[in-house]
Order: sequence, then structure tokens, then C-alpha cells
Amino acid sequence: MNEHVTLVHPDARDPAARAISSGFPVDLLNQSAGRLRVLALLYAFVFFMAGIFPALPFPADRARFLGSFVQWGPSVIAIGVALLVASVIRSPRLPLPTAMNLGLAFEIASSYAIAAAEFADPMGLEMHSGFMGLSWVAVWVVLFTVVVPTAPRRALLAALASVSSVPVVIGLLIASGTTSLRIAPAQFFFGLVFPYLLVVGMAYVGARVVYYLGTEVKRARELGSYRLEEKLGEGGMGEVWRARHRMLARPAAIKLIRPSFARDGRGAVSEEAVRRFEREAQVIARLRSPPTVELFDFGMAADGAFYYVMELLDGLDADSLLRRFGPTPPERAIYLLRQVCHSLSEAQSCGLVHRDIKPANIFICRRCWISALSGRSTTPRIRTRCTRGSTRSKVRRRSLPPSRRWEPIWTGAPTFMRPAVWPTGS
Repeated sequence: MNEHVTLVHPDARDPAARAISSGFPVDLLNQSAGRLRVLALLYAFVFFMAGIFPALPFPADRARFLGSFVQWGPSVIAIGVALLVASVIRSPRLPLPTAMNLGLAFEIASSYAIAAAEFADPMGLEMHSGFMGLSWVAVWVVLFTVVVPTAPRRALLAALASVSSVPVVIGLLIASGTTSLRIAPAQFFFGLVFPYLLVVGMAYVGARVVYYLGTEVKRARELGSYRLEEKLGEGGMGEVWRARHRMLARPAAIKLIRPSFARDGRGAVSEEAVRRFEREAQVIARLRSPPTVELFDFGMAADGAFYYVMELLDGLDADSLLRRFGPTPPERAIYLLRQVCHSLSEAQSCGLVHRDIKPANIFICRRCWISALSGRSTTPRIRTRCTRGSTRSKVRRRSLPPSRRWEPIWTGAPTFMRPAVWPTGS
């Protein structure tokens, strides 16, 4: 028996390889990292427009602003940190856990920068003479918690550290004697601490709602022992996802067949469709041709969608190969077609007919397999994708009772179908 191994190149940002303990699917984590970068750029833009730009057009204000580090220092540092975070987050080599931890650190540092820009000037602080209202820190903390979701406990700790910036900055100015403002302890608590505790409560509620929405999406993507991680593509009948076995940590590709293709007249999944799917899956699982994609498992999801669990391949399909590199040399085309014929011949001998043979359904990858007789390794190999919707069991219709007969289904790409199989009148 030939032993074969599919080579998969590790992704630098593959969170599964780094054991992320998160309630979010991988694609939602990637989206969170992208939103963090956008939020950092937005922070830098708003800080410039609100903290620096108003002082530049007028000579007196510009001279006062540029004449003191307390005036321009916090703004410039905050904008620089935001741009640095945005550029670091963009790097594909940065692991997702590090990116999310960097985001929480940025939330805290940016809050202190806002507080310093608002209250570091003693003259501006004395003008408030007691009641100061809510700082822009409150708006920033709530916005950050909702836009960049994380675990509620971590979001709570980050929000508490962020809103502490206002009482800490003002308390340091009063303690150092930089300002003549004096605030009674009760007034300090109810004016500078209590309102921000309410803001933290609102941010925590938002973090819980967004977090549990993400975990619901994650649970909805679990199919048996496999967890969907990232959508790889979609077609006319379904979608293909990258998945991982929860216990074996084995990567796999799952093809989901839309439930609408198996509905009966009452909108429910017909028993005949279920039996037909099981027969085809069992036959496909018996295929042992080296160029044929290996089938690990199959089943039906709670919404009625059928799914196949197949080996995850690393490469590209023949259609992409032709578009990217042009016509294939004859000798290489013959080499690949021999493997295609080997796979289709075995499928036909098991009672399966591939009804959608086209370049997009031929996957070319580097595959090492060792012959048990010669011990030699040959590469590359191709894999033909025999999946539901492109195969049909060769069970004679006349041999079935009327209750188990099905009407002919015309599937496949029209540009690759033989005219003889087209429906009458097409």
C-alpha cells in the first residue's frame, strides 16, 4: 500500500498553530485585527484634526501651541504611537494573539495620551474650576471595546486601566503643585472617578454582547468533530472551508452542500436525498487511487446541509495554473491527464461517474508518495476532486421501486458538458 503525505506550508498568522484560546473563529479574529488597524488610523486622524489643526491657522494660537511641550507633546506622541501600531498590525508575520494584546496596550496608552492632551495644561485645568464633564477618554473606551472585541474579562481590565487616565493625570498635577486647583475628596470621586466607572460598565456590557455573538458564530460552525476556521471558496452548490479536528488538531477541507439542493416539495430534506448522499459518500470513501482526494468523513448539519470532510491540499487548480502561467507543455499535460484518467477509471469501476470534469476541478499540488515496491519518491502529483454535485452513482433507475426513483439532475459547467446530456430544448 502506498503511504502518502500531503505537504501543507504553515501560515505565519495561523492561529491554530499557536493555540489561540479565544471564543472567536479565525476569520473574525482576522477581521478584528483589521478593524484595530483602521481604528488606530482613525485615532491619529481625529487627534490631529481636534488637537493640532485648530491651533495652526492663527499666529497667536500657533505660537502658544508650539512654544510649550505640554501643548504639542502629548498630541504628537499619541499620533506617532497610533501610526506605529497601524503599521505593525499590518505585518502578516505578527501572530494574532500578539496583535490583540498590542491592541489592548494601545487602548490604555492612547487613553492616557487623550487625558494628557486635555488636562496637562494647568491654565486649561484651572478654567474648569471643579466640574469638568466627561473626557474624550469615555468615548474612546466604549468605541474601542465594541469595534475590537475581546474576552469580557480582558476588556473590563483594559477599560478600567484606560479610564484611570483622567483621575491619575489630574491627581498628579494637583499633588505636584503644578496647578492651583484644589478638589475635595468627595468631589474628586463623584466628578472624576464615578462617571468613568459607569462608562466601564457600559463598555463591559458591549464587550459581553459582541463576544458572545462571536462565540455563537463559532458554535454554529462546528460540524461533528470539526471546527470551521476560514472560507476557502464557494461555488454554485456550496462552500469550501478550512477546518480542523478538535481532538487530533488535523487540518482538513470541508465542502458544504447547500440544503436547497436536497429539499423536497415541503421544504424539508428528503429521505431519498439523504440516502443518495450516504451511498455516494460511502463509495467515494472506498476510492484508493493516489491522485484522488481522500475522504475523511461526511455528515449532515443541523440546518440540513450535507458536508464532506476531505484532506486539505496545498497548491492550485489547473484553471488557475493556465491563467497564471499560460498553456501547459504537451508532455506535462499528458503526465497530468494520465493521473486524472487513473482516478476517474477507479471511480467508474466503483459505480461513480464524474459529471463536471473541467480544469477548475483538477487540483495540482506537491505530493510525496513512496512506492512499496521500488521505494522511489515521485513529485509532483495531482488530486482530482470527486465531490457531491459532480458525481453520480450508477444505480440502474429501473431496478429501483417507484418510491426510490429520482428525476434526472443536470449538473456541471455548461461550457464543459457534452451536448448529448443537455436537457431537451436547451
